[in-house]
Amino acid sequence: MDRNKLIVINGFPNNEKKLQLIEEQISYLKKLGHPILLISGCSIPESLLSQLDYFILNTENEVIGRDFTQMCYDSPNPNVAFIKFPIFNDTGEIALFDTNVNCTITKNIKLSFTLASNLGYTSVFYTEDDNIFKDEALPYVTKYLDLIENGEYKLATVVGEESAILYPILFTTLFFANTQFMLDNFTIPINKKDWYIEENIYKYGLSKTYEGAFYHIMEPYIDKIYNIEPEFVPLVNAKHIEWGKINRFHNEHHLLDVFFNIVPNDEGNHHLILFNQSNWMLEGNKPYKVKIYFDDNFKEEIEISQSYHYYIIHVSLEIKQVKLEIENYGTKILDNSPETVKFNGKLTIW
Repeated sequence: MDRNKLIVINGFPNNEKKLQLIEEQISYLKKLGHPILLISGCSIPESLLSQLDYFILNTENEVIGRDFTQMCYDSPNPNVAFIKFPIFNDTGEIALFDTNVNCTITKNIKLSFTLASNLGYTSVFYTEDDNIFKDEALPYVTKYLDLIENGEYKLATVVGEESAILYPILFTTLFFANTQFMLDNFTIPINKKDWYIEENIYKYGLSKTYEGAFYHIMEPYIDKIYNIEPEFVPLVNAKHIEWGKINRFHNEHHLLDVFFNIVPNDEGNHHLILFNQSNWMLEGNKPYKVKIYFDDNFKEEIEISQSYHYYIIHVSLEIKQVKLEIENYGTKILDNSPETVKFNGKLTIW
């Protein structure tokens, strides 16, 4: 067993599906012969614990709210990560805000690299728990760990641009790194309150996607970063690497929390937006039949038949709440108070 190299898995296996996935992940990674550390936001069963060399439990699972995105959106900062889509034949746009756990991810990365350093490991392969590296991909894991260990590069990951956002990124879902390099230069704040400080937002690129912030802080060292994308993409296409197998938008509850909502426009008027994004779900496209009530008074019944179709209606500020009865899902209550709605997103008409 190589005492210089460590595999770190950042996970939250809080249901049977996630447990099965992480056990599959570990079954492949153990073939490399390197110690494995799991850092988890929840407790794990003994059957999983017995497969690990090290385990960290961090239950401080802080969530950065929609208010953070709203604050960044209303600032002069041009690089703000939010969900947007055109409406009315490209004469308008809906921006939708979402939560994230980026400060918790950051804390887990720093905790795991600190332990790696304390235990004497100099090179780390870091991956989240929904990435599977099959037998054909394992030689590449060895190659990149050796690349880091030899010292020519300090970090190896996918380097690229997010086409919809147009700023450079570094993959955070998986990367290979020199332990001390990460401890010295991975400076993204770990505490939620520090994400809301305006100086930090600009300093660390916190308004960008997490991958964008990673590039932002690592850009001064770009010559020490090896881009694995030319080899990574063919491995993914051949299904030798399966990455991002669990996405929160696979969860219909989260999907509807974001895309079935009330948003204000620039004048402060409220609009109910129901946007069918069922294409995200593993089951694929799903039609939605919805009965709409304004303060328990029936308004109308509509059907959004397929993905990318949407429905918009004005909601008077006098309405206290909107009730949605969604066929084959359940009831969803939306608060129409300006104090709540401002954090949901923004409707803009040009």
